[in-house]
Amino acid sequence: MLAINRPVEFVDRMSGWLDQTRSRNLAPSALVPTHHDHLAAAHELLGVTACRECAAELPDVRSAVGGRLGRFSHQDGGMVLAETLWVLVRHLRPEQVVETGVARGISSAFTLEAMARNGTGHLWSIDLPPLGGDWESQIGIAVAAERRDRWTYIRGASRRILPGLLARLGRIDLFTHDGLHTRKCQDFEYRAAWARIRDGGALVSDDANFSDAFADFAAEVLAIPVMVGEPAKEGIIGLVRREEAHPDARASSRR
Repeated sequence: MLAINRPVEFVDRMSGWLDQTRSRNLAPSALVPTHHDHLAAAHELLGVTACRECAAELPDVRSAVGGRLGRFSHQDGGMVLAETLWVLVRHLRPEQVVETGVARGISSAFTLEAMARNGTGHLWSIDLPPLGGDWESQIGIAVAAERRDRWTYIRGASRRILPGLLARLGRIDLFTHDGLHTRKCQDFEYRAAWARIRDGGALVSDDANFSDAFADFAAEVLAIPVMVGEPAKEGIIGLVRREEAHPDARASSRR
């Protein structure tokens, strides 16, 4: 039925399935965590001293999100990623944020709540939801109703949606990859987003250890990666920041 009702989505899902099949033959990344305290790591990336306020606000957010979910699913994003994004959003005060991968929206909920407390920002989320079960009704349920005015959910594959969205937005402040964790998809998303991230902005990747794409990307753009361990899922979150150009360097580039 999907091939008839949503032919474009059917093609994208088949392409993703083939990509995942090929990825199973690749050796896993040799990345290891550089940090085990995700809140401290996020502050370090931004070059700010770890603040008590970030940690103090989190219990209320966790409780509210957990109350909307009821129970956790293996499709849900991890709390390490969500709380890392919380710190980044609270300090970067981004106007435009893009993420791939939504499911029930844990990371989306934390990002949007941080934006609400900042009093600024909008989140665009791209995702092809899981098939089967009641996932159609589950998409984004972690997001509070009063935060949805800051949120635009776009159903579709990132390879099809992301380039046009980034072109319309022009510049973004923060990008989160939590979609299809194959080298091909990761490689595409990192590079597409990086070209649009402003000076001082950041890129975050969940499951950066699924392939060598993140390590190769960080080396290519000459960014020092921060690798945060996710013990609950034996994963690694990769963080890089686009360094702000020195004013003299920017002036020289305009001559």
